[in-house]
Amino acid sequence: MTPTRFPLLTLGSALLLLLVPGCAGYRLGPNAGLTQDASSISIVPFPNQTPEPGLAPVLAAALRRQIQSEGALSLDTRGQGDVLLTGNIIAYERVGVSFQPNDIITIRDFEIRMTAEIRAIHRRTREVLLEESVVGSSLVRGFNDLASAERQARPIIANDLAQKITDLIVEGEW
Repeated sequence: MTPTRFPLLTLGSALLLLLVPGCAGYRLGPNAGLTQDASSISIVPFPNQTPEPGLAPVLAAALRRQIQSEGALSLDTRGQGDVLLTGNIIAYERVGVSFQPNDIITIRDFEIRMTAEIRAIHRRTREVLLEESVVGSSLVRGFNDLASAERQARPIIANDLAQKITDLIVEGEW
């Protein structure tokens, strides 16, 4: 008995049927949050209104990276973008989430949260496209040196916050 062979046309049709659904979600033009005339964004550095130093530059760098890697809007560094993003870092909190097994007072793991109030404005029409508070966070294990662990977690927290802000701008319902 010889094995059954598929004709080349049938095999090609089967491959096409497998590949086509992968492109079903792709669409041309702006995403849900963007208007046709918004193709660039300017980011004003966010003032840090918390007593925690050094948050603003870390968040600014993370926001620029996220906007550039997302690709729906080009980053305008001269301040002339179609969308102007402003904001304030309003909170930086450490919340204990777990304790040492034999000591219910000593915190073992912290969730660190950074909150920013953001505002996206269409430069030409002056329409407020988005105004919201956004929270970025990360878990930190703070055994012996919480300050060191926190310094290492700052870029992670800023990246989480920047990702959420970028998602709201690019995919939000304006």
